[in-house]
Amino acid sequence: MGEPLDVESDAIIPYPLLEDHDAYRTFCLKRAAARKGYDVTDLAWYSTETLAELVEAVLGAFTPTPQGDGRGNNDPAEGWNVQAALADVQRALYKLMSPEHRAVLMLHHSGYLEASDESLQAAYTDLQGCLGGRRPKGLLDRS
Repeated sequence: MGEPLDVESDAIIPYPLLEDHDAYRTFCLKRAAARKGYDVTDLAWYSTETLAELVEAVLGAFTPTPQGDGRGNNDPAEGWNVQAALADVQRALYKLMSPEHRAVLMLHHSGYLEASDESLQAAYTDLQGCLGGRRPKGLLDRS
């Protein structure tokens, strides 16, 4: 696309960037980080697999233990950020996601729904969306 866009400028976002969802989200997240004074590496991204484990913990099935050495790696369920991850998931589960998807997660937790069920995958995708969605491709590139 030529030279990189200046995320600190107030220039209008070029139309070709709007057609590439990941590039658009990356640009907007970098612009917000630059304006608010944080780094995009400070953001956390939850995979649906990680969310499945955290939902079980929030609903009381087990207590996760921290993994790794406590250094950040953009997976909030690793390192020593487990309590923050649990708080994120609990807030999203009870305040942000749709009641239908929340019910699906609770049915699965209670053993009434198989892990391969499409509605369960949709519920985890909804929960992931409530927590910022998946990490856009190219977000952690330094361009």
